[in-house]
Amino acid sequence: MNYPSFHTINPFSEEIISEYRFDTLQTLESKLQIAHQSFLHHKTTSISTRIEWLKSLIPILESSKFHWSSLATIEMGKPLVEASHEVEKCIGLCHYFIENAESFLAPEMIPYSKKAVVTKSPVGVVLGIMPWNYPFWQVFRFAIPALMSGNAVVLKHAPNVTGCALALEDAFKNSLFPEKLFQVVLADVDQTQRLITDERVQRISFTGSNETGFKIAMAAGSVGKKCVLELGGSDPFIVLNDAPLGLVVPQAIKSRFINAGQSCISAKRFIVHSSLYDEFVERMIQEMQKLSFGNPLEPSTQIGPLARKDLQSKVLNQIQSAKSSNNQLLFEAEVPSEGYFVPLMLFGNINRYSTLWKEEVFGPVASVIPFQQDSELIELANDTKFGLGASIWSKDVEKAFTLAQHIDAGNVYVNEMMKSDFELPFGGTKQSGFGKELSKSGMMEFVNLKTSIISPL
Repeated sequence: MNYPSFHTINPFSEEIISEYRFDTLQTLESKLQIAHQSFLHHKTTSISTRIEWLKSLIPILESSKFHWSSLATIEMGKPLVEASHEVEKCIGLCHYFIENAESFLAPEMIPYSKKAVVTKSPVGVVLGIMPWNYPFWQVFRFAIPALMSGNAVVLKHAPNVTGCALALEDAFKNSLFPEKLFQVVLADVDQTQRLITDERVQRISFTGSNETGFKIAMAAGSVGKKCVLELGGSDPFIVLNDAPLGLVVPQAIKSRFINAGQSCISAKRFIVHSSLYDEFVERMIQEMQKLSFGNPLEPSTQIGPLARKDLQSKVLNQIQSAKSSNNQLLFEAEVPSEGYFVPLMLFGNINRYSTLWKEEVFGPVASVIPFQQDSELIELANDTKFGLGASIWSKDVEKAFTLAQHIDAGNVYVNEMMKSDFELPFGGTKQSGFGKELSKSGMMEFVNLKTSIISPL
């Protein structure tokens, strides 16, 4: 029996790229069993050997950078320059874990009345359910620490970036990593549910929407399984009254409109001191007018289309709702009529009951609201169900840091735009998920911290 087929579609040309079929249940069972057996065979491999595996991956990534960048651009619309930076970031992550994996996994002595040691052992098959917006980076930031910890990895990627998923699988096949230690499955929703609850899968890492994340957490919880969830965000970008707008506004533009606004950690709500509000808006509009739309394969293109037709429709509906909810439309750019484009938009004096404030807007739409008192800005910043990231901009870094401690978010940056770096723990609070990615903290999500007490007879 042939399982249903699906297509990948170029979001700029709206043309079909490739056709694929979902794996059969028999194929999924085979892949999962092979992953499990591969884990059992390699789980005791030394960390030094695993590091050599990872080193062998780097030249493959370097030689594939243009191909991978072009593939991401064609499948999900990311401007080519941004896609290239994404691949470079994956290479940087590999170097980071080459340098640090051994120390992260080293046993730790614990102060205790007897000899106590905590060791870190692999857990089994790690299932990654990954999104399309950063089709390589999102995979690397869970898969590399999981593999370096001694686990096997099964990747269920977003269907619209299936070409990217298979390119990743080929890279691991051509490296020194043992065959089948990293595998891709083409699974539909029901099949993915089976994978989540299968006893051979011991950890789940998911990045994506809140609704899907909650369902995954419920399924994993039903069988007592740990998962890492990185979900949506509606990050505040807070501008205090002493912030130099000449430096701040370019960062505001980059933070909101990178990847056409399709980033969980994009700045989505700009909270600006009333004394700077008018100038901030004026400068934002000036910078937004300079941004170029077009074919994301062209080096000059800064804003590409959204990744899918349904995503475009959702953002356009949010925009229409915003226009009818007494929000002030300050700027709207014209965009190409073909392709899944959404206009660059800036709304001001936001109605806090509107979709722009209450929902995550996954597109190039910015909202700005003024504040006067510090207590007001904290209340505004925390007036969201999300808690992924935030940034605060001020010459007074001590004050900004103090305010940061009152923001309900997993990550708060002072005088830098919010981003994920492999050296730093990354993860949210409230409905933005739980668990950590990256750094030592992220690696510890994929190991069993085993406490041993050694007492003489």
